[in-house]
Amino acid sequence: MTRVLAVLVLTAAVAAVSGSAAAPPAPRIVFAAVASNHQYPTEPPAARYTAELVSIRPDGSLRRRLTWTVAWEDDPTWSPDRGRLAFIRGTPVCHAATCDGSNDTSVWTAFAGGAPPRRLTRPPNGYADSAPAWSPNGRSVAFIRHVPTDDGSEDGVYVVHATGRDLRRLTEGRAQTAQIAWSPDGTTIAVGLVLVDVRTGAASPVGVAGSRPFVDAVAWSPDGRLLAFTDQTGVHVVSASGGRSRRLATARFVRGVAWSPDGRRLVFAGRRPPLRERPGERIAPSTDLYVVGVDGRGLRRLTATPGPEFSPSWG
Repeated sequence: MTRVLAVLVLTAAVAAVSGSAAAPPAPRIVFAAVASNHQYPTEPPAARYTAELVSIRPDGSLRRRLTWTVAWEDDPTWSPDRGRLAFIRGTPVCHAATCDGSNDTSVWTAFAGGAPPRRLTRPPNGYADSAPAWSPNGRSVAFIRHVPTDDGSEDGVYVVHATGRDLRRLTEGRAQTAQIAWSPDGTTIAVGLVLVDVRTGAASPVGVAGSRPFVDAVAWSPDGRLLAFTDQTGVHVVSASGGRSRRLATARFVRGVAWSPDGRRLVFAGRRPPLRERPGERIAPSTDLYVVGVDGRGLRRLTATPGPEFSPSWG
């Protein structure tokens, strides 16, 4: 794939981190947003897009674009110390109007201090790595590996050291979610509403009252008590030990959810009613970022753009 070298300008978005004694960077929400490029020059204009990483303040101000590439970049997630980002970069098969071409989507990491991004994973041919999630100590990254258009023998959740060494497979089979989350105590990874023991790979479902459709994203509260999850009806929370869930916000096309560092609010990407089609939506629906309190109050839209925005991470 022909590609412009990436520029990840984290220094323009957060305070530089230089050494262990440095102050943590100011809070920012980082997410993916569609931007026009020439990756598919023969496709109609609505298909000629990829995703770039963008940051904003938690009040929706100071929007800044962080990447300027012709690759697809998505799934940004802050490290626990907010000094690094993990994200994916590549060319997902079928991310636009075509399902032809290569697929080399990998997990990358970047430092807030401005060092060049580095590639963390190298999936087998035809596979995509996605949904990186940091361990609480910042030493490891879990991610999903799958064949985008089918089931593959290497599908599953994997864990790799933050240096790229010691890759190990944690689960087998296609992960039934698009976002995973590491528990604050470091013992468990939530793969949708299934809890996986990091040491053994043993899985146990979270008992949620009533039937539940496909869970697109999941996020663990900072205190470890709650799981936030999204489906095509909106954003919900449930006790990590199971029980009845509560819907915090109704939305469609929901893609991604994250907790505020203090555990009082969540940010999610989706579209709130009214659900009228917007211009130029032949490929992907337009979505925006919203913030809502853990009690379901204070729902507020942070962004209002014509294109899709998704995969927020609050650091």
